[in-house]
Amino acid sequence: MNAAGELHWDAPPGEWIVVRLGHATNLKLTRPVPSCELGLECDRLNPRGMDAHFEHRLKPILEAAGDKAGRTLQYIHIDSWEAGGQNWTSGFADEFKKRRGYDITPWLPILTGHAVGSVDLTERFLRDLRRTVGEVTLANYIDRLRERIAPYGVHFSCEPYGRLCVNSLEYAGRSDFPIGEFWTERAFKDRTYGDRFPEFNSYWYHSMKGLASVANTYGKTRVGAEAFTGCRGWIDHPYLLKGMGDEAFSEGVNHFVIHLSAHQAYDDMKPGLTHSRWGQHFNRHQTWWEFSKPWFDYLARCQFLLQQGRRVVDVACLYQDGAPLNFNDINFKLPPGHDHDFCSEEIILRMTFADGRIHLPTGVSYRYLVLPRSGRLTLPVARKVAELRRLGAAVFLQAPINGIPGLEGYPEADEEVRKLAAAWPLLPQGGWNEVFAKDLAVPDFEGEGLKWIHRRTGNTEIYFVANSKPEPVERECVFRVAGKTSELWNPETGEIHTLPDASQANGRTHATLRFGPAQSWFVIFRNTPAEHRSSQNPFVEWKPLQQIKGGWSLSFDPAWGTKKTLTLDQLASWSEHPDPLVKYYSGTATYRTTFELADAALAAGKTPLRLDLGQVEVVARVRLNGRDCGIAWKPPYQVNITPALRPGSNTLEIEVANTWVNRLIGDEQLPLDSKWKDPETLLDWPEWFKQGSPRPSGRFTFTTARHYTQDSPLMPAGLLGPVNILSSR
Repeated sequence: MNAAGELHWDAPPGEWIVVRLGHATNLKLTRPVPSCELGLECDRLNPRGMDAHFEHRLKPILEAAGDKAGRTLQYIHIDSWEAGGQNWTSGFADEFKKRRGYDITPWLPILTGHAVGSVDLTERFLRDLRRTVGEVTLANYIDRLRERIAPYGVHFSCEPYGRLCVNSLEYAGRSDFPIGEFWTERAFKDRTYGDRFPEFNSYWYHSMKGLASVANTYGKTRVGAEAFTGCRGWIDHPYLLKGMGDEAFSEGVNHFVIHLSAHQAYDDMKPGLTHSRWGQHFNRHQTWWEFSKPWFDYLARCQFLLQQGRRVVDVACLYQDGAPLNFNDINFKLPPGHDHDFCSEEIILRMTFADGRIHLPTGVSYRYLVLPRSGRLTLPVARKVAELRRLGAAVFLQAPINGIPGLEGYPEADEEVRKLAAAWPLLPQGGWNEVFAKDLAVPDFEGEGLKWIHRRTGNTEIYFVANSKPEPVERECVFRVAGKTSELWNPETGEIHTLPDASQANGRTHATLRFGPAQSWFVIFRNTPAEHRSSQNPFVEWKPLQQIKGGWSLSFDPAWGTKKTLTLDQLASWSEHPDPLVKYYSGTATYRTTFELADAALAAGKTPLRLDLGQVEVVARVRLNGRDCGIAWKPPYQVNITPALRPGSNTLEIEVANTWVNRLIGDEQLPLDSKWKDPETLLDWPEWFKQGSPRPSGRFTFTTARHYTQDSPLMPAGLLGPVNILSSR
């Protein structure tokens, strides 16, 4: 071929296809960035790509941070992989030969869609190509990044998933803080939320289980999650989010990275700036922000306990060989009550066998190892599994092993792998249920419909058990632990109780647990009981003592609604009021009334009493006789009023905050006073904002993403009751 690209060739007889191969950028651009920063993504298969990015982007930041690098600036983070794939770079042919042991050149026509040799040989080459791309990406991009940031004392964090040609487990294993992701994209059945906690249909849901596996197998303390990502507008609040968070905890997440908090630079711009339409808008302008501490306290208690020790797991699963392995493609389940880890090939090579279990250096052990449905194993992994089998390890196949995945060492390695695996057992026809029944392997946990996870630290067993349903439930629960003190810890309050009516038999502990709507417990087993345990029954039966009816006064923030104080004979949703300033109100309003306790003797403070607010939309703070009795943020909306009650007249004040939804819908009834390309793209700051002048439209809210229209349904708002005083006697 000459310089002009003309081929001069004295071809032998026959029909020939002439293939010319080259490589070029895939034109994948950086996003989202200002136009002045727009450019091509870097070359991830060559160290020069990361070096260029580091020198021109990361290094100036790290240098400017000075002694704060590694302290204030702790991590360099790679978010979910949205930059597409790459399969070539200068020098890749040499990398391929070094790693796979043969020349790539004769096989290159496969990249044009042609088979070479046979379909089987073609597929084997493609497996080798993908494996090599994955290995080189990790070596020249991820490992190179870690090498460059190490002198600054900065750690590496990543969300190791997306459509990329690497094994996500191995990628995550290189992270100091691996982070998964779950979304809040769920449908509501009716205007009052209906089924508040249907199953997840969220993006990257399986990333949580995958990264919990990485933490167990690679020895990471924290499993992060980009938490509550979505685009549902301002409809969510702590109670709605709690059930989703509890499900994430049960998948192995123990550190939420909440999505997201946009900086709010302007006091008078509410709800304020957003990240387009994405995220939960966690910031100081949320209507319920001042009421959110109990939920954050709950999360903190859960995360502390769930970061102790390691997860207890029954089965290790090598899901597939090589790359790509994307978490959303994983489909593997065990019968209820048993947990599993996904393992990469490099983890299999670290396994040992002793005392009837398969062990890893991280301290995790397994009763069983299961191999891929692909029926392919690399020769080193097959030899390792054969060694574990000789020592007595329980190994099961999901499909007969018919050779190696690629051409490396083919055909000799193919034959050796088949011989090694010839006697290995397949999963029986009855699946894991049959395996567990034959081995008398009882479930780690039993509790119908409950979410759970089990961790062990030293001699302490930690179970997290959650009811993610919107109604109370009572369940007989069985824990695979015996011979220890059992305790019930309440992560909402921090109280510790003796586990009521617990009994032990056949190496397990039985107990009946009661759950309120979306409630969770920690059940702790240890050798010595806690020093400070509550003497109260955690499952006390509260009975109505007196209803507080009528005579309510209701006042709103005059800057956001009516200046009138409403007098209410009965409680009703603000959204049903004829006054538009009440109907569309968002924010905090205050209910006030006075009452006398019918049984005056109970005001002495010796009998526990609670105030039940009934239905609250969406959160409330109670003050009785000027004393703060706490925040009610989830059903049952109850607070302890025992210390605040007094004989005679009592003054009750209840602050209730709803969401921004109704006011945003109300503003859509008014003219626009800013220019929009579409509901999530504001074209420019409006003139009234730039000039600091009154808004011409009369709108109350301003935000950079519009989720609602004139016809969007209003949400229930306020205190709906009934309000009752409850007694435990």
